[in-house]
Amino acid sequence: MISVRATNMISPLGFDTVTNCLCVRQGRSALRPYADERGRFRTFAAGFSDEEWGKLSVEGFTRFESLVIRSVSEALEQAAKKGFRVDVRSPRTRLIISTAKANVRELGSACGYCDPGESAARVASRLGFAASPIVVCNACISALTAQVLADRLIADGVCDTAVVCGADVLSDFLLIGFNALKALSEEPCRPFDMDRSGLNLGEAAATIIYSSAGDAGTSDESAGHGEWKLVSSYLSNDAYHTVTPDPAGKGLRTALEKTLEGFDIQTLALVNAHGTSTLFNDQMESRAIADAGLSEVPVTSLKGIFGHTMGAGGILESIVMMNLLDEGIIPATKGFSELGVSGRINVVSRELSTDRLSFVKTMSGFGGSNAAAVFSRLNLADRHTVTPNELVAVHKVHITPEGASLDCERLPAEGTGAALILSLYRKYAGDWPRFHKADPLSKLLCVASALLMKDRELDTGGETAVIVFNRTSSILEDLDHLESYKGKDSFYPSPSIFSYTIPNVSCGEVAIRFRATGENTLVVLPRRDNEIMESIIDGAIRAQAPSRVICGWLDRSEEDVFEADLELRVLK
Repeated sequence: MISVRATNMISPLGFDTVTNCLCVRQGRSALRPYADERGRFRTFAAGFSDEEWGKLSVEGFTRFESLVIRSVSEALEQAAKKGFRVDVRSPRTRLIISTAKANVRELGSACGYCDPGESAARVASRLGFAASPIVVCNACISALTAQVLADRLIADGVCDTAVVCGADVLSDFLLIGFNALKALSEEPCRPFDMDRSGLNLGEAAATIIYSSAGDAGTSDESAGHGEWKLVSSYLSNDAYHTVTPDPAGKGLRTALEKTLEGFDIQTLALVNAHGTSTLFNDQMESRAIADAGLSEVPVTSLKGIFGHTMGAGGILESIVMMNLLDEGIIPATKGFSELGVSGRINVVSRELSTDRLSFVKTMSGFGGSNAAAVFSRLNLADRHTVTPNELVAVHKVHITPEGASLDCERLPAEGTGAALILSLYRKYAGDWPRFHKADPLSKLLCVASALLMKDRELDTGGETAVIVFNRTSSILEDLDHLESYKGKDSFYPSPSIFSYTIPNVSCGEVAIRFRATGENTLVVLPRRDNEIMESIIDGAIRAQAPSRVICGWLDRSEEDVFEADLELRVLK
């Protein structure tokens, strides 16, 4: 359990938490008509004006980096005003950044492109952080995953304070990709509504500073209650499809049920849902919420205000809920009029009053990933801790362009580079037709995972988690997607190619292949750091007690430049 020490939000509605929350109360939306440069499609989006950007830009840094720098700086200033000193120079203070695509706006531009890890290192250096930053690239659940990670690292004694910032920016890269998926709406989005027709994208940054619950040094209290705390959380995977959610919402339902174990749902003020306004997500989410026993709890979505802010969403939306509940307010779901989902849920159509100080936040995303977390101001006793399974076996696979080994024994295979991966697939991975449509990073991970899982007598009970780290995110597929639309006389973006530009989709492919319904997380680091990698893996094992974990380093910067250094940890 960790406590909130300070926050900041930067959106087209304002550059601080108070202003943004006031706009939510007033029902003001940042969504505006948007058309791409060549007029190939129209949608609504929430983006910064040129004037606003002039105030936010930090010289020498990209749009994404500037947003992170501005938001973190403001949160640090707010913490100091509350009497909570954050020593960014201490190795016990960690900067965790959540993002879906970071600097992808700069890909192919004259400004030069930095991968998410390198970009985070630039930001950390500018802000004075001594410890190496961590970047969570977990699609739409990135911001909630980053907060879960902060909770685990603080609980395990890896750090004392975590500065968690989520950010993403609008770009043709994302807008064209979501348009190829037929996911964008030509009107303001309508979460859970009968007439919803798709999502609207937005850009924003939001920061929460966390430390151990009970630490002294803050006077932020409300009505005699303690600080806002992240009380419990759970991450799961559908193991159904990399882009389309499980229609029954089984993965999200699991995350909700696990998160709410031992918690009195009668104390919940609301469910702050993902509520993207897409046909499939809202339908799935309604089923999960209802089946988890939350039919009577008020449900809200903020997408009609801020749009879908990708890697910022789970932080930005959590901050809004904390602040409005402090005022006794449950905000309306802007754009909602008539229920258009089969799950029996209580969507809020107008502002309500409440005296409850707890809520549950849900997120779902590409790669089949799901996340749920409970936030509360109540002074709750620590929930029962999970007893982790004991490690009973470790199997290791190592693949480089020159060859492969399994448990330190070299595997006979033909070719080098990309040809080697194809040879390994044909010889050892079995029949898996999806291999041939997958992106290079997914092919590498799936072949390595197949080798680890081959001929293992594993029981079907328990969960399998997939936790991988790399340096270059999904750069190869990013370049392919860019190439598909940048030509003056050609415009042929592929929805399949775009889906693989979300790097944790590689983990989702493994989840589908091996029915891995546990945690599914991809973390980008400036460089390989075995110590922090081990801390993150151990934290997941202690928090969720999986039966198996596929984990380790996975990087592919070119077709013939790659490394998979992975383990299968079997626990019982």
